[in-house]
Amino acid sequence: MATLGETLSTVEYVGAVTREGGNTTEATTTSTTAVDLLSDTGMSISAPEPIFALASTRKTTGAADNINTGLVLNTTEVRLVSINSSFADAADEGHAVFIISARLTDYTGGGHGFFASDSRGAELFNINSNNMPTATITVGTIRGSVNNASITMGADEFHVYSLATS
Repeated sequence: MATLGETLSTVEYVGAVTREGGNTTEATTTSTTAVDLLSDTGMSISAPEPIFALASTRKTTGAADNINTGLVLNTTEVRLVSINSSFADAADEGHAVFIISARLTDYTGGGHGFFASDSRGAELFNINSNNMPTATITVGTIRGSVNNASITMGADEFHVYSLATS
């Protein structure tokens, strides 16, 4: 079994992950329809490159209801997921992760993600978008909404990475 140090050395040696961009300024919404929260326009992710994106999220008190987090690549919303943050009228925090495979013709439906929060643990979701862009990704955006305008949804620390193709 490899030690943590050996594992980290291997990851550093492979160099398979590239940070493409992100946005680390918090944005909030009380909108019950999806709005853009965090964007980065400085990316260049080709179609064969898998994508790994994540963002921290939070919900305020005000109602026992859900928040929704989505990912937009270029101008295509690839997934807006209703996140069962907490059943109670309570503040909650967590994160959303999106993992998207190569975006090639006839292979545009691939991806999964999960949301984890303090109150709910982890929940897996599929990204089954047949509208996944096959063009080079130059813009990544986190979207959000709330199911009840009495709560505020926040997003922060949005990061996008590409993975090596070989």
